[in-house]
Amino acid sequence: MRSEVADAYRLATLAQLARRRAGEPCQRAELPRDQRRVRELARAEHAVTVTTAEDIGALTTEILLAEPCISRRVVHVAGETIGYGQLADKLDAFTGRTFERVQWTVPQLKRELALDLDNGLKKYRVVFAEGKGVAWDERQTFNAQRGIAVENVGQ
Repeated sequence: MRSEVADAYRLATLAQLARRRAGEPCQRAELPRDQRRVRELARAEHAVTVTTAEDIGALTTEILLAEPCISRRVVHVAGETIGYGQLADKLDAFTGRTFERVQWTVPQLKRELALDLDNGLKKYRVVFAEGKGVAWDERQTFNAQRGIAVENVGQ
């Protein structure tokens, strides 16, 4: 019974993802020139792993239904691991516009956080700038090991 339910759930999730990907092209909002910027946390080469919400949902379903059962361990997924400078370059190419590169240093971000300790976004910025668990080798991810295709930044 578990196998039949798992297969039905997996098919429904993947069908929903396929419909979303096959739909109308995404309408891009035009950003005003003064808002076209990539904030590089720490430095341009600093990497971050990015994954679409749709891929996270589909991969979470695969992980939950995996045989043998995966439990009590971290499972990494990834659309792409990319440096902030590379991200800005891809945005330039994709949009045909130039994005300003603004570097935010760790000391700067820590000073801003010290002034607003309850601000969750500022806490995330410090963690990401310090590079603590925010980027991993795509080849070691669940999706890569299972041969599951996901979107990357250029798609």
